[in-house]
Amino acid sequence: MARTLELLQFLGRLTDDRPDPADLWLAEHLAGLPDPIRTDVADWVDVPRRGDARHFPKSELTWKNYLLQALPILTSWARQHTTLRGVTRDEIITALQHPTPRGGDGHTRLTALRSLFAFLKARRRIFTNPTRRLSRDLTRRPQPRIPTRLPEAAFAELAAHEPDPAEWLILVLTGHQALTAAQIRALTLTNVDIPNRDFDLGGAHRPLDNLTHAAIARYLDYRHRRWPRTANPHLLITQQTAHNTEPVSRVWLRYAVRDRQATLSRLRQDRILDEAEAVGIPDPLHVAAIFGLNPDTAQRYVDAFYGRTDSSAPG
Repeated sequence: MARTLELLQFLGRLTDDRPDPADLWLAEHLAGLPDPIRTDVADWVDVPRRGDARHFPKSELTWKNYLLQALPILTSWARQHTTLRGVTRDEIITALQHPTPRGGDGHTRLTALRSLFAFLKARRRIFTNPTRRLSRDLTRRPQPRIPTRLPEAAFAELAAHEPDPAEWLILVLTGHQALTAAQIRALTLTNVDIPNRDFDLGGAHRPLDNLTHAAIARYLDYRHRRWPRTANPHLLITQQTAHNTEPVSRVWLRYAVRDRQATLSRLRQDRILDEAEAVGIPDPLHVAAIFGLNPDTAQRYVDAFYGRTDSSAPG
């Protein structure tokens, strides 16, 4: 049906009077804001969504991600302000220093707020732009150099959410197989041999254990039912990539753990540390072989769990 509509539109024969799903999505997410703030935010989103004389439109994932990053802050401000005109620079700095509810280091959240207030200033809806010259250091979080385990509360939070087949497969590939986002995005259907229970990761073959086998089989059934005629060779596809041959985006992958304490990278770290513990002895070569890691990287995980035992360790 989607391809037929595309053809009719190309031929100029399509009169599409269906409501735009993006309009419905936007109305739903902005419904909790006061009218003046909702109007300003809706007008701002329209620029990255549709473009204007000075800006090309951005992808749907990008403009939605901008809004989703900014929305918790806007909702919080709406308790004290009926318009964005009264928001101060100090309030913005305080908001940016809080942990991001959607993961990441806050860079996208800062970018979204800068874009919003620059838009309002250009349209003369505010007198000054409170985000002007804000340092990007505000959003940088010190990343732990030593891999750490996730708290039990993070797993309880994941368990309380019922994932769809795609989300569950992403969680399994990250939290059980310890694949990186780049590896997951690159997976194609030829990497998976369900009948022979074989998983080909760039020439390194792993047997498909029951958990991974079931997750992939469930997703493939869902994939075939939803996009039976797609020519995209990648294992994971979306409504957008089903009509081309591109891999899914990193932003889309992160949606599997949206609003969760556990990020995909932390899930992967926890899985590797779990394997280092399960061996019972400091064995970086085992960890490297299991997950296809560089030996130095595997050593870092082993050291994180067992502590450094070599003579070069600081006294």
